[in-house]
Amino acid sequence: LKKELHQTTESLEKVEKNIAFLKQTEVEKGLDDEKRAMLVKLTRTAFSCKASMKQLGDEAALLEADMERKRERGAVRVRGTCYPGISVSIRGLTYRVREEFKFGALLYDEGEIKVKPFDA
Repeated sequence: LKKELHQTTESLEKVEKNIAFLKQTEVEKGLDDEKRAMLVKLTRTAFSCKASMKQLGDEAALLEADMERKRERGAVRVRGTCYPGISVSIRGLTYRVREEFKFGALLYDEGEIKVKPFDA
């Protein structure tokens, strides 16, 4: 997503440079029909890039917020078997599994990691 946003930003910069050049040429010499059509096309492309950048920026912000929310919760869910000796780290805390369990969840709760039922 960030890569796509970066590419769109670069494209917009190139389009805006071309638009500026064509507008300067228009002021100095005037434009023929072909260059005028190119200016219109570049202007449309610029608006399209700006809309795309806004959409990508909004999407990135939503993903960042979602990741931050999930980072605060902190959970590791085990659908199969979790064997003794496994170390699980959540938010900087490490929990070492001492007893085998199945279908459980390791949850960050009030500064410690607790083993709870899978659906918790």
